[in-house]
Formats: sequence, C-alpha cells, structure tokens
Amino acid sequence: MKNDLQKFLADYFDQPEVIDTKNLSVDVKAAIPEIWAEIFQENDLKIDRTIKLFRKFHINLELTYEYLAEHLESIDLAYYFGDYHLVFGVRSLSGDQVLYYQSKNPKNVEFTECYALLSNDLKEFYTHFNGFNYLVSNSMGLLPIDEHELLDEYDWEILEDNDVDIDLNKFKSIFTNGAGGYICFNRIKGSEDSLIWWSNELPTKNIDFWATIDTWITIGFED
Repeated sequence: MKNDLQKFLADYFDQPEVIDTKNLSVDVKAAIPEIWAEIFQENDLKIDRTIKLFRKFHINLELTYEYLAEHLESIDLAYYFGDYHLVFGVRSLSGDQVLYYQSKNPKNVEFTECYALLSNDLKEFYTHFNGFNYLVSNSMGLLPIDEHELLDEYDWEILEDNDVDIDLNKFKSIFTNGAGGYICFNRIKGSEDSLIWWSNELPTKNIDFWATIDTWITIGFED
C-alpha cells in the first residue's frame, strides 16, 4: 500500500515521501500536531483513530463522517510541497476505486491571520485538519487555510453582463467544486452569512453553510 501511494503521489508532486509511521522520529513528531502523532501510536488502530477524530465534527459534517466511518480504507502521513499531509484513502461509492483526500499540516495554524477570520466551529476544524479535499484536483472539500481567497482578487466574467449586489471584498472562498462553484463566507460576519459564488451564473445567497459543504463533499465520493 505504501509503494502504491508513493507512485500515485509521484504523478502529482516532486519527490513525495510516504512516512513510515510505525516509529515516528522525534523530528517528525515535532513538525506535526500531537493529535496527528496520536493517530499513529498504534498503526493497526490508525484508521479507527482517524474516524474517531473526525467524529468531533459529525454535527456539521454528518454525511461526510458517516461515509468515512464505512469507507475509509487507509490513512497515511506524507511529505510533499514542503510540508506534511494526512492522506486519506476513501473507497468510492461505486466501489471501483480508492479516492485520495488530503489535509495539510495544521501545526501553528492558529497563529495565522486567516485563522482569526474563522468562526469558532471552523477554527476547531482547522486546528485538527487544515482542509480536507480531493488530492488530485485540490477541490471538492475544504481548502487549506492559506488558500482561502477573497472574491475580489479575481475578474469574473459573470460581472460583465450582470449587476451583482455583493461586496466581493467581504467574501472568502473556502471550498471549490472544481467546476466554477465556490462556497464562501463573510469574513466579517462569519459562516452565518455565506453563499455559493458561481463563475457562470448569479450567486446563490443565504445558504446553509455546513449542510452545503457536507453535501458537496459526499458528491465527490460518487467518483
């Protein structure tokens, strides 16, 4: 399994490394949060420990948690892009393939400027998992905190022919479906004021933030 993941990651990243977690080195333990190190304390329990950790967020991510509880097949620690990542091997809904999801290292994430803009429920999630999304496309899940971007950082074709009554400087994207849809939250009011920004149609306002994220993540499990 380790060699299979190593080959897979090598298709997307330069010189990735799958860490031997049977005996984590002192240096690796110092570089990752303690809650990650605890996952690998007993390697034969690492999947159960991961599911248990994810259960902390089952109220907001009920569908995602229930799916992972049944279909999480592997959990590994890998190093690429200059940092450590958790790599989740999730069996697709059809059962035909294993889909790899990733979470970036959340070590010291609470000291970042972006963290201060998050609501309390998002802060708790990001101290455990710095995002959770489909590795191949970096989409269909919560983005790493350093990839949250204000909508006004881009030129949108939809604005050329439509009058959109939204202050793009207030909304940050936290999730992309990889096909022109972005779940965004108000950086001032938090996730209670959220919307779906579409690149090719008018935005969907006043969405249920967590329910939308939960649903979109599970859509990704369908292959």
